[in-house]
Amino acid sequence: MKLYLYLFTLCCLVIPTGIFSQEVLQWRGADHTGLYHDTGLLQRWPDGGPELIWEFAELGNGYSSPVITDEKIYVNGEIDTVTCLFALDRTGKFLWKTPIGKEWTINYPGSRSTPTVVDDLIYVTTGIGTVACLDAGEGKLRWSLNMQQDWASIPPTVLPS
Repeated sequence: MKLYLYLFTLCCLVIPTGIFSQEVLQWRGADHTGLYHDTGLLQRWPDGGPELIWEFAELGNGYSSPVITDEKIYVNGEIDTVTCLFALDRTGKFLWKTPIGKEWTINYPGSRSTPTVVDDLIYVTTGIGTVACLDAGEGKLRWSLNMQQDWASIPPTVLPS
């Protein structure tokens, strides 16, 4: 959990408010390479590391990467076995959270997907097959489906070691 929070905070420090940067609307960026072509980034960390500008410690468990638009930061987190989509402004202020569905909890519990933003919609999934579409402005659920129930899919499993 602490590592997840540290990585989220570090990402927010690298793309601070007030600097024009590319939007990161999906996992690994616009071309899915994980390369970000911003300029003006630090070439060397200051002694003691970068200054912590803000943090938000209520995201729950997970392995989701944040998605950053011009106005908001979206990230999934699991709280009490349910994945929620969180929205923060670029100063770290909590805006809203929307429950999506039950999450994988057998081992390494936590959300597993990174939200994808397309125009004014956000698409998210849970580790056990709920897929949902939300309004990016207020987090209102537009639609959702459960692949296990609606399409008779097989739930993900972990092979014994």
